[in-house]
Amino acid sequence: MFPHSSAGDSVGEQTAQNDIRWIRFRTGQNKMSYLVNYDEQKNSVGLLDFISGSLAGAQYIGISGIGVYSTPIGKLYQESDIALSSSCFLPEQRITEYKATDHAAALSKLVLKIELAIKGYKRDLIEQGLDELSEECVALRMPIDQISTVYNQIVLFVYKYYGNNDLVHGIEYLTYSQIVRTCESVQQLFERIRVIFEQQPDEELLISKETVKKIIQYIDSSYTEDISLSMLSRQFNISLGYLSALIKKETGTNYSDYVVTKRLNLAKELLSDISLSIQEIVERVGYKDYFHFNKLFKKHFGITPSKHRKV
Repeated sequence: MFPHSSAGDSVGEQTAQNDIRWIRFRTGQNKMSYLVNYDEQKNSVGLLDFISGSLAGAQYIGISGIGVYSTPIGKLYQESDIALSSSCFLPEQRITEYKATDHAAALSKLVLKIELAIKGYKRDLIEQGLDELSEECVALRMPIDQISTVYNQIVLFVYKYYGNNDLVHGIEYLTYSQIVRTCESVQQLFERIRVIFEQQPDEELLISKETVKKIIQYIDSSYTEDISLSMLSRQFNISLGYLSALIKKETGTNYSDYVVTKRLNLAKELLSDISLSIQEIVERVGYKDYFHFNKLFKKHFGITPSKHRKV
């Protein structure tokens, strides 16, 4: 068993007292670890006596599960480190004993609620869900490694639905040790996610990758029709300015040039079909004025449609 504490001086000290043997060694700047050997059946209060005596000055204590001789020491050390980190992170919890209980199932509905709120960019529900999640983590006295798992799951949702937006690049996955070093509370941890949505202007909605894909697919299937950018803005409920910037970011060009290029490339293909007149092709690709089409075609390909057909 590893009692893991945040106080101590000696390194490598071996001691025996009241049928308990232990070895103490430093594992961090302000961290000491004790490998304790005793018979719990014969001396059920031995560990409590050891903690109250030898670890009385420790600020926080984390205790691993009970191991047998075949139990890897690394496993016990990991458990004690998680328990100690949990003591440091959760309020009013000086001593924590490691337990393998999984609280994820108890939070599954709440996590799903947050995912749906993030997917729909519903700020109030996102904020409410994160507050509830913070409260539940504290109420359940969740171990820090499980808090880390839940946090990283929420981060995954953010990248899943808004990975195309530059504002999410500041958020990152965190290990439990990174959480303890950078955050003082569960609330502060989830505040990292909340701020992503608070700093985004109302008129510039975070658009999911799925929505961006639908917009481009719609343009690609309808570019021969008379569809303006303002019509798209109303259809997808996105401001005109943000939609324009979004299309340029996704395609590398503005909406008008993107549509013109698609139309002219289609016209070039159709010119190989001699059963179609040039006027028919003009109308089929979305233009009404032959002379306007002729001018655009020559500017784009360096040759008129009629000459291209003869080549």
